[in-house]
Amino acid sequence: MKKRIIMITIEIIVAILLMIGIVYYFRETRTYELNLPQLEEITSVTLEEVENQKTIHQKTSIKEIRDILVGIKRVSNQESIQDEPVNVKNKIKVDFTCNQSKIITVFVYEKNNKHYIEQPYNGIYQISTDEYNSISNYLTNENVEITNFYNDQITQEYEEITKLSKDYTIDQAIKDNCFVVNHAKVYNENLYEEFMEKYHKKEFAFIRLVQPTVEGDIFLLDIKYDDKINKIVIIQDNTRDKFSSEEDKKISLKEYEKIGTYRYQGNLFWVAYNGELNNETFQSKDVLILTTIN
Repeated sequence: MKKRIIMITIEIIVAILLMIGIVYYFRETRTYELNLPQLEEITSVTLEEVENQKTIHQKTSIKEIRDILVGIKRVSNQESIQDEPVNVKNKIKVDFTCNQSKIITVFVYEKNNKHYIEQPYNGIYQISTDEYNSISNYLTNENVEITNFYNDQITQEYEEITKLSKDYTIDQAIKDNCFVVNHAKVYNENLYEEFMEKYHKKEFAFIRLVQPTVEGDIFLLDIKYDDKINKIVIIQDNTRDKFSSEEDKKISLKEYEKIGTYRYQGNLFWVAYNGELNNETFQSKDVLILTTIN
């Protein structure tokens, strides 16, 4: 009887050990894949590190952040079992806000001189130092979105607006192959026609628009149609207008859904805009008047 009890006990212990071994085996061989929302679902990305926080709405920047995190395909057999990583350095929380206010969170951080992405209760994925720095730059560098605007073959043919001389002139702009609207005179008009032709064909396009203010200062716009996100992306330089307020003297990046012409109060305007374009919306914040065509 005792031998039988001993044998049953041993069998139970062996069965338990076998089950534990099976659990650990499948746990070690199980793979996890980083799960981020599709680009079209994302409305904004918020980066947060200690007391520093930045929310990004531009689709071009959102796409780049997502592309950096996703990589070719993030796969790992290291499981995340917590709400957020602990005992790590330089941790950045990345919140993807999606339609209907759904939020998907990941963390990027440094640990033991290596860098990782951790998606809570999913996986932990090693990334390169360059990939980590690219995400960090969005949080710490105010001009990173503007700099990235020029990271393609067409725009690289032009000097970045931020690097242009403060004494930049209309004559120099004409020589630099810019579309110049100088009151009643238009120079390099073919650039405008080529831009709009490419836009209607849904092909990548870029143009630099230069025009004087009423007082004679220079006003610059770098206008890009990005076919990858189907958006008009514009860098606007207001720093050269001596008569604008200090608050408005800045270089900014904005995105619009469409670009085209619209006749308003007898004038034909070239405009970038969101939504529908009509007399009621023409003077709203959803419309940027680029120049007068006629």
